[in-house]
Parts: sequence; structure tokens; C-alpha cells
Amino acid sequence: MNNQKNTYKYKKAENILNNIRDEYELSSEEITFLYNFYVINAIYDNCYKRKDLKKDYGWELKNLKSKIKIVLDVDDIYYKTSHEYSNFELNNLNDNWICILNNDKGNSLLSLLAIIRHFLCHSCFRTIYSTKEEKMILFQTNNKDNVTSRGVIKLDTLFEIANIISKKY
Repeated sequence: MNNQKNTYKYKKAENILNNIRDEYELSSEEITFLYNFYVINAIYDNCYKRKDLKKDYGWELKNLKSKIKIVLDVDDIYYKTSHEYSNFELNNLNDNWICILNNDKGNSLLSLLAIIRHFLCHSCFRTIYSTKEEKMILFQTNNKDNVTSRGVIKLDTLFEIANIISKKY
């Protein structure tokens, strides 16, 4: 009997990262900044040094979400339905594209920050160039059986999000 969950349409075995090689290397400064902001000082419930958006950064969640959504430059970055999810094509990557299939944080922005933390912390990403030669991060996160998120995000966008949250923008 197959005990594998079928909660989501895409199985973990269908990992988009399997056949892709990194196209560039992150600099030590880039790695240090991203790791410190998104992993060490994560805005995520289960982290040791968890940061609080209001207490540590002075943000109300709804105000921050609207600022982040502008930087991501998409209509609906946080959720895509399963059929839209299959439209992911590696040959035409120019914009941020993120599909969250498992929003276990109850809030799309917190889920997005948790996903960024997860793919950085567990090295579930590849560095690629867009068709416009912009540095991008291709990622996929999984739970035990299934894909929970998949997407591509501009490297500059990761820095912009961190700078907005820490009010350096």
C-alpha cells in the first residue's frame, strides 16, 4: 500500500532543481548578508533568535505586506493555484514568480519569509541568470512527501525585502 500523502499536486521527487547547475556563485558578502538576515535572525516562529516585525522592526504586518508586494512586482506573488503552478518554465524567467502550496503560517508574508529562510538554510536553491542576465534564485521547498513551494526570485529582490524590513530602504 502506498502511504505517501497526495495533499499537493506535485511530488517531491519531481524536483525542479535536480537537473540544473548553478550559473553563478554568490559572493561571501551576499551569502553572509542573506544568511544573517533570513536564517540567523529569521522572522519565523520556530527559530531560536526569532525577530518580531513590530517589536524589532516597528512594522504592522499589513503595511509591510503592501511594501513587499510592490518590490516583488507581481499581481499575486503569494498564492498560485495548482494549474498555474505547472506553468513554470525555465526558459523565460525575467520576473519574480513564487507559488506557495502550503501556507502553514496563516499569513502569506510570514509564509514567504519562512520559505526564503528554508531554501537558504537547507540549500534548496540554484543560482541562475534571467533572460535579461539578472541574478536570480530558483528554489523549491518540500515537506516529507510533497512540494510546498517553488519559484524564482531576483537576488536584488531578496536584498530589497531585507532592507525594507530593516528600514534601510
